[in-house]
Amino acid sequence: MTLSQVAACARGLAKLEESRRAESDRRFVLEQSVDVLREMGYVVDIDPGEGSNTVVATSDRWPHHGLQLAFRSDRASVHTAPLAFDETDSRDDIAFEEATCQDLDAMRTELAARGITTEMFHHVPAGGLAILHESRKDKKRSKSRSNTKERGL
Repeated sequence: MTLSQVAACARGLAKLEESRRAESDRRFVLEQSVDVLREMGYVVDIDPGEGSNTVVATSDRWPHHGLQLAFRSDRASVHTAPLAFDETDSRDDIAFEEATCQDLDAMRTELAARGITTEMFHHVPAGGLAILHESRKDKKRSKSRSNTKERGL
């Protein structure tokens, strides 16, 4: 084996280790985020999928709404989207979005206390987008919405 072949193998191993570490970090952030949401009183359902893990958080405070968080595996980011499970009034939808924005800020603060630095890099104010309406049985989205709130972790 030549020196250049050994160097190429070493670079390949370093890339594999970097990928393993990044996946481990993403898994840790997902686990901590789910723990924080549960501590905040949310019921959390996790749907592991290819390319992302999707979490739907619901609360007794908002019986007709839920918050979807998609933890992407290709980037260290989370896309959030408010959901409505029944026909809802736009005023309730906006109130839910405002409340969950506050909860997401509180979640970011708690994650920081756990050593996870987050940065919000895209935000649409409450009421700025149409809320997703889904049946309670099918909380998973089949496709992503282009203008979602995104929080980088």
